[in-house]
Amino acid sequence: MPLERRVALAVVALSILACSDSPSGPTPSTVPDVTALLAEMSSSSIGTAEALAGSPSVGVMLASSSDPSACTYTEATGFFVCPTVTTGSLTVSRMYRFIDAAGNSQPKADAQTSAFEMKTSVTGKVTTTTTEPRASTSSYTINSNSDQTLSDLRAENHTLNGLTTTAIEGTLQLGAETLPLDEHLKETTSNLVLPSARKGQKWPLSGSITVEETTNNFDPFAPSATYRTTITFSGTSKVTLTFSGPLGSSSCTVDLAAPPGTGFGCFP
Repeated sequence: MPLERRVALAVVALSILACSDSPSGPTPSTVPDVTALLAEMSSSSIGTAEALAGSPSVGVMLASSSDPSACTYTEATGFFVCPTVTTGSLTVSRMYRFIDAAGNSQPKADAQTSAFEMKTSVTGKVTTTTTEPRASTSSYTINSNSDQTLSDLRAENHTLNGLTTTAIEGTLQLGAETLPLDEHLKETTSNLVLPSARKGQKWPLSGSITVEETTNNFDPFAPSATYRTTITFSGTSKVTLTFSGPLGSSSCTVDLAAPPGTGFGCFP
């Protein structure tokens, strides 16, 4: 897969989370609000699937599945299970739980709640058609599963850790030629300290997100190739991207605050 597409995929999946102006969550003296917590972390949960689907945006998905009052607590699992939502051709399932300092599930948030875990799945079949640079039609299925935990809820800045796996399988039709599409992604969020709007912060203070992609590059005869992209945050809009793949590795700096239309600005 071309370097530009891998960079664009990573930036699309992360930029909505990174530049959020919403508060990072409750202060140490308040009870965590589930709606605020979901808004804070959901764009990371389904960003990879949404970026590849090229279908409804992350915001549309969240708007269709953001009513926590419709979710029901199940004592056997300790999770609130939410109704399944269909957006376009994609089906979104979600469950979440509150966690106290001892690691136990809670039937409701209180002053002792220290973490919040959300599990999300996105499945469906997507068909897209384009005429540039040449007429083509792609049809593929998406199966994505995410498990994200937001911790340090009693602190001003929350920390996000999680894993999202996504499988994309289907075909690309170019005229009379049919090419197979087989991609598998693993997105790992590691100690991502999210910004606090109350402190005037807009970008994660530290931590990283790694996207590992294994793909056949539309070639039925070539072996699959694996690419790894790691995005490291340091509190500003400029992030460090490190790439590795069959041809070696490299790194550059990307400014996520670059004006629209100026490109992702990957500088050594």
